[in-house]
Amino acid sequence: MLHLKSLNITPPGEFRFRDPDSGFEMKEGTFYELTRTVAIHRRNNNFRPLAEAEIEDAVCQSLSPGAQAEYCAEGARIPTFVPWTDVLNFLKTAGAVGAAGALAAP
Repeated sequence: MLHLKSLNITPPGEFRFRDPDSGFEMKEGTFYELTRTVAIHRRNNNFRPLAEAEIEDAVCQSLSPGAQAEYCAEGARIPTFVPWTDVLNFLKTAGAVGAAGALAAP
């Protein structure tokens, strides 16, 4: 599976996606606009939602081999941020563990 090296750099011909179920082709200027358009199209046609990774792979597959080499990479995307909810859950858990440890100390 291919993924885009950057979701913020537009490949040649913009971000293009052909829906595998309807054959309808969508084109947007940003990846985020494309994922929104794909989600709306699939919801309106009662198709299952697609993961962003599936959309990224389809965008990469639509590029020429040279553009694929420049804009895409093999494998899964490595997360570059941590959602604030994960940070909050970690802090709650760490606080609870710390409090339990403080109570158990002699």
